[in-house]
Amino acid sequence: LIRMLSESSKMAGEDIKMANKQSIMDKRWDIGVVLAPSVTDRRFNMGGGVAIAYHISKKLSVGSGVSVVDLGLRQGPPQSNQNALASPAMLNSESPVLSAKSSESKELTSVNTNWLALDVPIDIKYHISRQFYASAGVSFFAILNENRTNNYITHTPTNRTVQNADGYSFAQQEFEVKNVSEKTDETPFEGNSYSGFLNFSVGRKVPLSKRVGVSVEPFFKLPIGKLSREDMNLRYGGVRII
Repeated sequence: LIRMLSESSKMAGEDIKMANKQSIMDKRWDIGVVLAPSVTDRRFNMGGGVAIAYHISKKLSVGSGVSVVDLGLRQGPPQSNQNALASPAMLNSESPVLSAKSSESKELTSVNTNWLALDVPIDIKYHISRQFYASAGVSFFAILNENRTNNYITHTPTNRTVQNADGYSFAQQEFEVKNVSEKTDETPFEGNSYSGFLNFSVGRKVPLSKRVGVSVEPFFKLPIGKLSREDMNLRYGGVRII
């Protein structure tokens, strides 16, 4: 009987050790669902996905995950197009080139680009206290779908009948200026992947129970590598709710 009680006690002790070890391992991992509204210089954007983090120590953790991001961006015209046309001040009947052609001209001013992309971050998070933390890292960026709209200024020649001081009527050539947008099939970024952004954020944890909580995390993303050399403003920021 004593031997049976001793063995039972040992088994109970081992079960407690295993439970404690499992509890410690559970506390090292965080898994969450992410909602991430953001703002670019063109429009309000939405994104979301999943996040996972492993606690190296009480102060440090490593995080990753995957998010789907919908971004609206604005791109400037190609350098070769910027001086393609005369300035509006030159568009009159005294311009020998334009009056000789007497045809509509079109100048590309900007490109609106919409991206649907996957964002895979690798971040190091420093826990300032139980509630507050700061994070920095990089994101790998893969563009799944791209839609582009070209914005133009058009100059269309028109004739206006005017009368001089002597009462004679004559036709004077003028140019009607309009802003026109046209969709294009060009997708230079679609299907490409980039080591695209530096990530910076700060956050606060709000516990709801022993196992569930909410983090509110303002963030900012700065393009690096090839994306930083593109003729568009790719810096953007927002708030993650995890």
